[in-house]
Amino acid sequence: MTLLPNAETAPFGHFAPDRAARLILGVSNFDVPHRRWPLRRKVGKFWLRRSSRIFDLHFHGLKLRLHPASNVGDEGIVLNGIHGEEDEFAIVRDRVSDYDNFIDIGANIGLYSLIAARALPAGRPVVAFEPDPQTVSRLETHLKFNQVSDRVTVVRAAVGEEAGELTLYRPPFNIGGTSAHKRFDHWIEVRYPVVHLARKLNELGVQRLGMLKIDIEGFEDRAIMPFMEESPEENWPRYILIEVCHRKFWKQDVIESLQSRGYREVFRNTRNIHFTKR
Repeated sequence: MTLLPNAETAPFGHFAPDRAARLILGVSNFDVPHRRWPLRRKVGKFWLRRSSRIFDLHFHGLKLRLHPASNVGDEGIVLNGIHGEEDEFAIVRDRVSDYDNFIDIGANIGLYSLIAARALPAGRPVVAFEPDPQTVSRLETHLKFNQVSDRVTVVRAAVGEEAGELTLYRPPFNIGGTSAHKRFDHWIEVRYPVVHLARKLNELGVQRLGMLKIDIEGFEDRAIMPFMEESPEENWPRYILIEVCHRKFWKQDVIESLQSRGYREVFRNTRNIHFTKR
């Protein structure tokens, strides 16, 4: 019996949008921005979640296999042709080659890691931390599609204050929103392995950090501050892209701490702040 291709084994293009998807979503070309009017987006979102359709699309020159029914970032790309962080993708693409490495904490499906892997010169590592097995599978599929599997080391763990295990909570329709903070009763409780950033990077032979991106839903302080406190200044990241929209969950003000250590803000939007240190 011949097994049908699945989301992990099918070649890129197997899940290209068909005629029905184009008609329901009102999109003729998924590979360019195509923001729909509100009612069309609402209908499209309902259909995507009910149908659990998978989409193979090109996005910023990347080959992606998107699951909009279970990841809000994927949903935005399918519905609108945009992700919402395009300006930051451009910053990473244009500047990452100035640094020795790229560290991606909360890699999700790997957009930042993919961009960094393509822009960094050979021999400069990318390390992607992602604890959820299903998300890791999608990340590794993207590394394979874009032929950068040998450039990116995937660590299947969360980052925290100490190595061990950590309870996280996953929204049913947004695997990328998995958080240490349970915001709604229907979120699913999951246990994941957790690593200490400095110790894990030391195991991988990475000490002096170049560009670091961290987006872990309000747990940023407990991942990055132990590294800053325990590592010599010459090993601190030279560039930090940090999500701050969930800072109310922080136990320690990372922004204030970074500024007190000589970091300078160079970019800000509603979700993230970028800091540099030379």
